[in-house]
Amino acid sequence: MRIAKVVIDFETYSDVDISIHGAHVYCKHPSTRILCMSYKIVDGEAISETLLWSHDKPFPEGLLNLFSDKSVRVIFYAFNATFEILVWNNSGNRDFPRWFKPVKPSDFIDAQALCARYGFPLSLKNAAKATNCKTEKMETGKSLIVKCCTPGGNPTAEDYQNLYEYCRADTEVTYELIQRLPADHLSDTEQKLWELTFDLNHTGVPIDIEAVNAITDYLSSYSKEMKTKLPSITEKFMSDPKKIVTSPGQVKRIKEYCEFRGVKLDNLQSETVSEILEREDIPEDVEQVLTIRQLAGLSSVSKYVILKNYFLDGRVHDTLFYHGAGPGRWAGRNLQYQNLPKVRVDDPDFHIQRFLNKEQIEKPMMLAKKLIRPMIKAPDGYQLIVSDYSSIENRVAAWLSNDEAALTLFREGRCQYSDMAAAVYNVPVEQIVKGSTEYSLGKMLVLGCGYQMGAKVFQRHSLRMGFNFTIEECEFFVKTFRKKYRLLTYLWYAYSNAAKMSVAQPGVTYTTNKCAFKTVNDRIGTKWLVVTLPSGRNLLYRNPEIIEGMYGLVVQYTKYSPTKNHMYTKELSPGLITENIDQGTARDVLAHGMLNLVGRMPEVQLCISVHDEAGGLIKEKDIHSDTMQKFNDIMCTKAPWYADLPLKAEGYIGKRYKKD
Repeated sequence: MRIAKVVIDFETYSDVDISIHGAHVYCKHPSTRILCMSYKIVDGEAISETLLWSHDKPFPEGLLNLFSDKSVRVIFYAFNATFEILVWNNSGNRDFPRWFKPVKPSDFIDAQALCARYGFPLSLKNAAKATNCKTEKMETGKSLIVKCCTPGGNPTAEDYQNLYEYCRADTEVTYELIQRLPADHLSDTEQKLWELTFDLNHTGVPIDIEAVNAITDYLSSYSKEMKTKLPSITEKFMSDPKKIVTSPGQVKRIKEYCEFRGVKLDNLQSETVSEILEREDIPEDVEQVLTIRQLAGLSSVSKYVILKNYFLDGRVHDTLFYHGAGPGRWAGRNLQYQNLPKVRVDDPDFHIQRFLNKEQIEKPMMLAKKLIRPMIKAPDGYQLIVSDYSSIENRVAAWLSNDEAALTLFREGRCQYSDMAAAVYNVPVEQIVKGSTEYSLGKMLVLGCGYQMGAKVFQRHSLRMGFNFTIEECEFFVKTFRKKYRLLTYLWYAYSNAAKMSVAQPGVTYTTNKCAFKTVNDRIGTKWLVVTLPSGRNLLYRNPEIIEGMYGLVVQYTKYSPTKNHMYTKELSPGLITENIDQGTARDVLAHGMLNLVGRMPEVQLCISVHDEAGGLIKEKDIHSDTMQKFNDIMCTKAPWYADLPLKAEGYIGKRYKKD
């Protein structure tokens, strides 16, 4: 069977704003319809020009013939293929069922996923620029989309023709981009993981929308009530009428007022204010003013607004992004449940009922933040089943560094944090009590110092955690950690040296500690440092070179900054390369576990993935006494490449999502 590649791009109209509601809500809305589809066919040596079909024309014979040819497998290419799949299967299949037969994720290769895999920008325009494509997106695209694709645009016939040209240009840019990437497809395993990501997003996370609405309504009413009290709160301490705070939008006055009352703020960003509100030493009036500020527009509880905007048929979709960072871990989108507040309440149903009953609640905003995680709730007849690996990155680090003492500790089920604390204080481990200062110090050292954190940074980190250690104490702590885990410190430099030798001698493979290092050129001549992980997957560092760093020779590489929208150079320090390899390997363990769950536990609808955690929905009738253990065992079923890595997974079955 021969393979024909078809690069496509849709332009659509909808009453829904996709930037607010996401692709699933947008594509499933009845107002959403296809305006045009551009396409380019690559069938062996035959490459068509970029063609266009518009909704008011018969479907192209060339595509119909290709789709009906049983000797041909059609592989579609698109930039952000999730959108094209959803448009095809919803608007296309609804309005043109004869032409748009349902497609599967396995029918597509996502050019955006390829860009993520190789560290390029995730917008078509910026990816084309970063890869030096000659073809560019049309600058008029945004204005054309406003005119032709959104309500109230009043487009002319000329506007539509220009939109068609814009659509055609996008397909041409996508086609050229694919030629300029190191490869035009993912590996088989990575393609399966991209398809799994689509499936997780398509399944969606179940949401208690009744509770979401009750909490947002309560906070909105509370905000209006509190705004009226602002002047009376601040005039008690301000004799100058021009300095009295009368509105939560008065940034300068609020900062001046708080400073006058002994609380200095660099800015009034939501994260900054949230940190101040968590302190117990601020005056009550300052707490009230800052709370009112946070409630303005519900910025501090914006995740509730996102839940309402993305809600569809009981779920929130589009929550995950494949290969969100260099090590390959999934990244969060919209709800961002990877970054949910760690604060919690013991009985979320009790407190949710208080909002539903409109009871008097002290500090409702803080309570709402604690309840955001439990807003993920299984629907009637289902339960959530969730499990995570215990200390997966620490276990992988011990495995990579061949630290038998640490591996034995994990195999025997002993606590690494207590063990570390006992070494620092030179006491028997039995004397370390969980939750004590000693235990917390051991935990901070284990979690913080594994990737070369020094004493000064550790001191700043511990201060943020509420500990006021001297620099001399921190130097002792770090020294003790490095002595205890000396094999891990050797690992930092083993990986760094292998990387440097590889860059110095392109084409030569250097192996150390279960990884291989090689510098190669891709098909268009771009140089890459390729680090092959134990799983066989590669970490990739673009344009590597050896420079003189602050602490000696180091590899420098080029990467993309999404916040600043440009490529920049970064040093691959011993700690950083170890972190990447450790996290990348842990990601591959989780990926294997999730694929195992899909294949061996079909009664679970997977919908959650958070770093070291997997979860989904299971019907209550399918839950048995051994269900949780079965889920954990499948997650810990090992591939041959990590057969000797000690794993442990623990989880829960329950109605609401929680931090276990």
